[in-house]
Amino acid sequence: MDFKVIATDFDGTLCEDKWPEIGSPNNEIINYLKEQRAAGIKIILWTCRNDGRLGEAVRWCCELGLSFDAINENLPEVVELFGTESRKVFAHEYIDDRTCTRFKLPFVKRETGINDDVINKVECTFGFPLYDWQKRYLKGEDNAIPNGGRQNGKTFAYCIRLLLGNHEPFDLHESREVDKLVDENHGPHYTSYFRSYLRDLNDQLLSAGFNTNTEKKNYSEEVLKRASFIFERRNK
Repeated sequence: MDFKVIATDFDGTLCEDKWPEIGSPNNEIINYLKEQRAAGIKIILWTCRNDGRLGEAVRWCCELGLSFDAINENLPEVVELFGTESRKVFAHEYIDDRTCTRFKLPFVKRETGINDDVINKVECTFGFPLYDWQKRYLKGEDNAIPNGGRQNGKTFAYCIRLLLGNHEPFDLHESREVDKLVDENHGPHYTSYFRSYLRDLNDQLLSAGFNTNTEKKNYSEEVLKRASFIFERRNK
């Protein structure tokens, strides 16, 4: 094989993850891929997006000057070489916000809206000082989360930034919505833990007087409306 292939994800990698919308561009990786393609390296867009959302992503990349040799499929040269179209896209390098450690991923817009005063209040709320890397991450000065195992404060910092940073509001009572925010893919057990942990942190922040990014729904009002609707139907 006399050519190199790079496969890249989209949401959280080429852009800030704002699914189903498209977030701010990650110029570091976009420029890197443009340089690699200009040097003759093949680039594949490998993303979970499909149909119209995939088309939006491709057009967005083209507007930024980034085009691809294949989209969600293997290169013809690779299919011919191996004699089959495998379900896994073949590449020499994979760039993905869940696995790649070469870049500062997942990509998050630097303007987090969290400053030193907010961090000091977070430390007082939870009763422990934050690591320097956590402070830089929360403020957006450094978007990279250190490598390594659990128990090093990664999930705490990630959740605090979700709850207090410049992030679209989300509903903690909608499990599917929260599952999209999970920081690492360790299976259903960890996903369940993440939901519970995020809700616990949110409760503590609200009790301390913070305004978080969680949508507040008046469930009692919704229940009353539903009950009223059922009552009206029964009495027709």
